[in-house]
Amino acid sequence: NITLKYGGNSTGAFAGSSVGVHLQAEGNRTLRLRTNDSDRLTVTGAGNVGIGESSPDNLLHITSAGSDTTLIKLENTNADPYSARMTFVRSSASVATDDDIGKIDFYAKDSAGNSDRYALMRAKIIDKTSGSEDGALIFSTVVAGSNIDTMRVVGGKVALGTGSHVTPAAMLHVTGQSTAIDSAGILAVASNQGQNANTGGQISLGGSALDAATGFAQFGTIAGRKENATSANYAGYLAFGTMTSGGSNQERIRIPSTGGICF
Repeated sequence: NITLKYGGNSTGAFAGSSVGVHLQAEGNRTLRLRTNDSDRLTVTGAGNVGIGESSPDNLLHITSAGSDTTLIKLENTNADPYSARMTFVRSSASVATDDDIGKIDFYAKDSAGNSDRYALMRAKIIDKTSGSEDGALIFSTVVAGSNIDTMRVVGGKVALGTGSHVTPAAMLHVTGQSTAIDSAGILAVASNQGQNANTGGQISLGGSALDAATGFAQFGTIAGRKENATSANYAGYLAFGTMTSGGSNQERIRIPSTGGICF
């Protein structure tokens, strides 16, 4: 064994035993590993580990002053199709419905210098019944100082909106407060083109037209488009279309900006 001393007092030990090799700081002292005259790894008497952090306040605390720097890198050199992974495990034998399994928090300081959470990702148990387990992945953001669930993935279905704490009733379930007719509403579908006549957003309703159940055909469409090519002229029309047997989508009904129905 090698005993480490400072000023004649024992401060630690480097020892071997039947269970391995021990590098030990005596009592409640901190163990530090240094290179180039700088602390690289710190282990406190409480068992917290710091990398680039001299006063770790969690089991693992990594600190860097670098700009846009990768702090943790998981690399897999295997030639198969599987990548590196990060695993969160809830090993309690008394887990229950709505228990969280793992969380990722995103913190930053506010204008008063307080450390606040701005966003959160978490996995949750929905049903723990063996053989029929269900889980949820929930994305939350802070709105006006309060944490709000904004997207929830449950059983293969997705809920969007500030009311997404509910279980989605369809593959995509969008919720929000009722809005005025001249507002953007709860769901907006828009084109990313510059203004021009007949440009706008479209919703397609369809499925496969083949026995193999491959591909997608838009059996019906609903579109909101601009009526003209004049900048700052907001006149638009609502068009309803259906697909012909030959695979061509045709407009069947149009409601222009002036009202009425055109066939």
